[in-house]
Amino acid sequence: MKRITLTILLLPFLLCWLAGCSKSELTAYTQQGMVYFYRTAYGITNDSTTLSFAIKADTLVADTVWLDVRIMGEAAPKDRVVKLEAWADSTTAVEGVDYTFLPSVIKAGAFTARLPVLIKRNAGQKTRELRLLVRLGTSADFAPGALGMTSGQMPGATLKYLIKINDFLTKPANWESFLVYYFGAYSQVKYKLIIDATGRVEFLTSGADAVIGPTVAFYALQAQQLQAEMEAVNGPLLDENGNAITFPH
Repeated sequence: MKRITLTILLLPFLLCWLAGCSKSELTAYTQQGMVYFYRTAYGITNDSTTLSFAIKADTLVADTVWLDVRIMGEAAPKDRVVKLEAWADSTTAVEGVDYTFLPSVIKAGAFTARLPVLIKRNAGQKTRELRLLVRLGTSADFAPGALGMTSGQMPGATLKYLIKINDFLTKPANWESFLVYYFGAYSQVKYKLIIDATGRVEFLTSGADAVIGPTVAFYALQAQQLQAEMEAVNGPLLDENGNAITFPH
């Protein structure tokens, strides 16, 4: 009897719950597209890069920096526009004079893209390094994405990317972590000597033009040979600080 009574009492609530379920409809979850700069593990240009015209041909008047981005969510059946903008408070480069944002698009069906920023050469870059802090803005297709792991050398996401621009020799990003073991302490004069001796302006450890340790050791020998030839004519080769140029033995 108690079981029958309990059933009778619960029946109205059960009927109401079923009625509510019959009226509800499943709706698809949609989210605005998001995009972020992607950090690769152990990359030396994770958050920034330096474009130095000093290691480019004298006739070059502009060059392009490519920024890697990824989307959050699904790919779309159409091309979508990404908005790049300068973070004014942290940027000393002048738009139209030192840089121009070129059309930035993620192609239909794509999850990633490389977005171009045109960097322009001018006389002021010979004495002053400029900064262009690029950030992702909001376009009709994308909002800035959520941050991921950005500490240390972990891969993940970031919403800003620093481009440093100059027209004088600057220390390569991997000098202290790699090149120092073959070339020793950095100086502009030594770097120019290495470039003249080897014909190379970059010594990257990844990508199509990557170098390995034994190759860099050979480059160091080439630089020392050129140094000996120069010193035989002009005397000791000194760097910009007045120190003698030396290489590890």
